[in-house]
Amino acid sequence: MSELTKAALTAADQQQRDAYKRYAELVMDGKATAENTAEFRGLIADLGRTPDRIRTDQELLAKVHSLLGTIRAGSGLSNQIIQATAGRDAYEAETRCIVAERTAKTDELRKAYALPAERQGAAICAARELEELKSRNVPLLRHIEVPTRQQIEQR
Repeated sequence: MSELTKAALTAADQQQRDAYKRYAELVMDGKATAENTAEFRGLIADLGRTPDRIRTDQELLAKVHSLLGTIRAGSGLSNQIIQATAGRDAYEAETRCIVAERTAKTDELRKAYALPAERQGAAICAARELEELKSRNVPLLRHIEVPTRQQIEQR
């Protein structure tokens, strides 16, 4: 193929690409003026578009426009994602520290409760046992006062 033929084909290809680009712009624009209506009619004829094909092209171009919008909206967000991830990770680390502190404090509070509760439970059991011993050995243990549960539990 000669350089002249290649150049002619390249020019024809470029001309067709430009025609399709302008056709797509006019299809998506939708604003009818005398100037662009005449241009649109010429492009339809040059590109061999039918009314059905124009409707199909319009739907396709609307979908392309929507996809390009989605691509634009989702592009260039890597730094934002990195920062958000770092913030989330820091928050989770802080939460783990808080949970560890709360767990330690809860353990401390449980221990603070356990010893007196255990001692009080032992006192109630001892009072019951003493009451039984007293009832079996009345003459010997009559003088021993056995506190009631309410007395043991008094605040």
